[in-house]
Amino acid sequence: MSEKACTRKADKVLWIGLAAGVSFWFIDSVVDFIFFDDETISSEVFSPGPEEVWLRLVILSLFIAFGVYARAAVSKEAALREAEEHARAATEAAMEKVRASYDFLQSVIDGVAEPMMVVGMDYSVSMMNKAARMLSPHPDVWQGVTGVTPMCFDIYPGGCSACSNRRGHPCPLDLVHETEATVSVEKEYKGADGQARHMEILASPLFGPDGGVAAVVECFRDVTDRKLVEEMQNAHERHLDHIAHHDVLTGLPNRALFNSRFAEGVLRARMDGHKSAVLLLDLDRFKEVNDTMGHSAGDKLLQAVSGRVAGCLRESDCAARLGGDEFTVLMPVISHQDDAAMLAQRIVEALAAPFNIEGRNCSITTSIGVAIYPDDGADIHTLLKRADKALYRAKELGRNNFQLYSLDDVVSDGGTGSVSACAGA
Repeated sequence: MSEKACTRKADKVLWIGLAAGVSFWFIDSVVDFIFFDDETISSEVFSPGPEEVWLRLVILSLFIAFGVYARAAVSKEAALREAEEHARAATEAAMEKVRASYDFLQSVIDGVAEPMMVVGMDYSVSMMNKAARMLSPHPDVWQGVTGVTPMCFDIYPGGCSACSNRRGHPCPLDLVHETEATVSVEKEYKGADGQARHMEILASPLFGPDGGVAAVVECFRDVTDRKLVEEMQNAHERHLDHIAHHDVLTGLPNRALFNSRFAEGVLRARMDGHKSAVLLLDLDRFKEVNDTMGHSAGDKLLQAVSGRVAGCLRESDCAARLGGDEFTVLMPVISHQDDAAMLAQRIVEALAAPFNIEGRNCSITTSIGVAIYPDDGADIHTLLKRADKALYRAKELGRNNFQLYSLDDVVSDGGTGSVSACAGA
């Protein structure tokens, strides 16, 4: 009801009260005229007594007061209704502005290509853009579709509880709450298409009126391609590093890596008061294999030899190919030179067994020289030089044996055996 209509209604009530008061006065006179004699009427109607006058005035005043009160009540009711309508209209207008602002903000963030969402401190998601909804394997889990406000771990692929409760799965919200600063974390997700993607999450705090963190804005960036490039680069670098420190043919460490392993092993042996040993191996009459079977067969024989030598070693030992048919073995820790002699004998026996190369049996033997650290030298150059002297001593003694270097040039006992060339299968 409008304000004018309420006013008109109040005025009607007032006039009804006035009319009722005046009518009572005349109705009373008419009753006297009908039921009483002319003399009584004349005396009471035209010359009423004081009591009668006051009574009629009081009654008339009551009717007038009732009309005034009723008009005031109606006016007050009209004013309250008007105020309520204004308040309702203002509220609706404010809500419409809020909805318009929200819709505008939603359209803005939906235009952002990268996923983003606003997460409350209770892990509830108050807003997210289209890209974030598509990131989830369940895009319908959103209050705009299902009518249910989702939790961030419902939207995160693979999430079923707060990620802070899962080991190795850092929670951006908890990190921001602890630091009150922007943080960055990386996670792997499976999107609605089932494809695994690596996402970098940049989480920034939203501060409330009390100055505390009220919510967190999480922006996602797909770094899958970058991760793939990094993995390829790392793999390439590892490959280059492997090539730089390993023999391409046999896969054994090369001279550079062997020298590095020697430096580490000797340092450990020096600190612990142990000895180390260097074994230098040379295949006997390897040239005959290349000449009779070809270089391809020779390469395969070298690969087979490296496998057998590696199979004789302890976990801490290191075998390397120095070049050609020359190998070396480092024993970083030995208790006595007999440990080196035992390994040398195992290698001699292991290589004495025939090899099957390209369907043909091939027999090869080896001669080994052994030098002990620190007895025979304190650096790799000296030890290899003296191991080489012991090696040639072994060849002079008929090959297929090992010799320990001796300052007195005393020949140590070593394995001996016959030498056979390659034979057909």
